[in-house]
Amino acid sequence: MLHLEEDNDSHTAQQTNGAAFGDGVWTGFWRLLSHPTVSGTGALAASQYAGSGVNLLTFIAAARLLGPSSYGVAALIMAYPNLVRSLTSFKSASVTTRYLAGFVSTRKVSEFESMCKLGYVVDLLNAFVAFVVIALSAIWLTPLVVDRPGSTTIIVAYSSSFVFSSLRGTGTAVLTSLQEFRSLAGLQLFERIIQFVLVVGLMLGGFDVAGMVLGIALTQAIGGLLFMAFATWTSKNAGIGPWWSAPIGQLRRSWKELGSFFGWNYIVVSFGGLMAQGPLILLGWLRGPETAGYYRLASGLVLTASHIALALGRVAYPIFSGLWAKGEIGSLKKLFERWTLRGGLPIGLLLLLSIPTLPVLVPWTFGEIYQPMVVGLQFMMTGATMEAVFFAVRPLYYASGRARQYAQGVVVHTLFVLGLSWIFIQQWGFFGMAGLLAVGKILFVLAMTGLARSALWRRPNEQTTP
Repeated sequence: MLHLEEDNDSHTAQQTNGAAFGDGVWTGFWRLLSHPTVSGTGALAASQYAGSGVNLLTFIAAARLLGPSSYGVAALIMAYPNLVRSLTSFKSASVTTRYLAGFVSTRKVSEFESMCKLGYVVDLLNAFVAFVVIALSAIWLTPLVVDRPGSTTIIVAYSSSFVFSSLRGTGTAVLTSLQEFRSLAGLQLFERIIQFVLVVGLMLGGFDVAGMVLGIALTQAIGGLLFMAFATWTSKNAGIGPWWSAPIGQLRRSWKELGSFFGWNYIVVSFGGLMAQGPLILLGWLRGPETAGYYRLASGLVLTASHIALALGRVAYPIFSGLWAKGEIGSLKKLFERWTLRGGLPIGLLLLLSIPTLPVLVPWTFGEIYQPMVVGLQFMMTGATMEAVFFAVRPLYYASGRARQYAQGVVVHTLFVLGLSWIFIQQWGFFGMAGLLAVGKILFVLAMTGLARSALWRRPNEQTTP
């Protein structure tokens, strides 16, 4: 049997009675982080920010040692492999977490084991395909992305880490579904420390651009192995058998549903990859590696600032999934509304307040040479503010099996932004691209939130397959 600390009835009651959230937005926010319903959220959020601090030190060291142009070259070298990986990956963790959390809630151990095996197998196959595609095409396509001697070899070496880093996804899904957030927090922080040591050590050792890229590659490989090992050990302690000996065939009753979910999630991942790497490649191509370096650094800073929202989203997903699996749609709706008001709104306000400080913080931290990126960074942070407020929207779609609707929204959003990006980059460079990204993200988040409410709120008792 799965070893759960709370019985499910009391767990649900805590989620629905609202006692954990207080009367004020800020009071509710801090109670949200410490409440047993989201046990470990505070640790996960703290590790996200501690890891972000270490990650920021890595950014600072790399940016100062390389300068905007070489930093942009390193970003472009990684952009092509990352794009290929997103186009060949199903990113199964986004799918398996929903089912694993449901199996925990309904205590279906054998199905849990089979789903773990399916996730690892799918991710390994995806990563291997990506590596082969990159290795075969790099010699022809690398000069189109970045014109620097030795880049092809570095790209192939970087992409080889995908096979090992693919193990991270299902490992994270297992720890998330078992609500082992403190363990997940420790692993994430440790991974960031490893990255800092490897990247800075290799760069100081004279490896320059290659040091940054290979340091990140080694970190990804080590992280994948660590996450898989720890997830397997944690599962064993929870009374779950070895996933590698589980028969995948016992999931055959869900093949159609799983196939649909994987398919729509593939679209989300692929178009998400286009949104992440497309602007970077276009900026490098049309405006040069220095502008690409500004974009890469700005994207990293926005991601760092958004870590607490990402942590809460990771916590919300298995809880939402468990409620959906038990048919408690009313509880799910109430929890979504409370977490948006008591979690997302304070985070969004904090991000909003940070925007006016960027003209001082960026030059002081990274050097005056990065002053030109400040306005673009402020645009991008504005979009991230809206995304943070509604951090629970994507977990709501996935937990309720509405991956198709979410994927359709992602497609429209991506086509809108990338369709206009050429014009905006040609006219206004990095600032134009950053402003377009901010507007696109705000419109996307508002539209998806409105659609989610109309779909679930009007049909409260309907359970939907992907």
